[in-house]
Amino acid sequence: MARSDACADGTREDGSLDRARELNRAFIAICWYKRNLLQRTNHASPAARQPGQYSNVKIAVISDTHDHIPLLRRGAADAVEQGADAILHCGDIVAPSTLEKLIAYDVPVHAIHGNNQGDAYGFTRLVSRRDHRVTYYGQDADIELGGRRIFVVHFPHYARAMAATGDYDLVCCGHTHAEEAYQQDNLHGGSTLVLNPGTLGGVAASATYALVDLHSLRYEFREIGNSA
Repeated sequence: MARSDACADGTREDGSLDRARELNRAFIAICWYKRNLLQRTNHASPAARQPGQYSNVKIAVISDTHDHIPLLRRGAADAVEQGADAILHCGDIVAPSTLEKLIAYDVPVHAIHGNNQGDAYGFTRLVSRRDHRVTYYGQDADIELGGRRIFVVHFPHYARAMAATGDYDLVCCGHTHAEEAYQQDNLHGGSTLVLNPGTLGGVAASATYALVDLHSLRYEFREIGNSA
């Protein structure tokens, strides 16, 4: 009788399905660990801080690169030339190999995923390396740079809701492929800047990103163009 390598529960003796499940659980666990670690960190509310506490730090906010590597490289190079100290990616990177291209610019990179998600295991392997400064948070990120508390998420409605809490100085999002910035009224009686940099991948729009001065919270939308 021919030997069957199928088990009663539908898995195979070679454990391929079990390994896939373990990798998926590991990725989810890493994302939740990072999120919970950030949530446990004590942050002063924006209203409680004094203006002198903010550093002269510039950040490049990018989103929706959709594996367009030539435009990603041009945008990142322009941002570093303009003095960006860090890059924030608001999602829809797609492939881990695309995110990996940002390592060459030698600035910290903070990235999340969007609704177009590629190889989750590949992202996990990339961020586990120690030879770069790329941090991949999962669906959203709560970070502090230059004394400013920043929330990063892909979807604009989620960004508006987080800005309304008043817990952040800046909330960044993407998804629409259209640059936008506005002040959202918040629960502390003030307002919070919500910023969408557009699509650096040039998807159905000109390729753009935002350069933000964290000391003043002034921003500039920079157009890269769509030619490769």
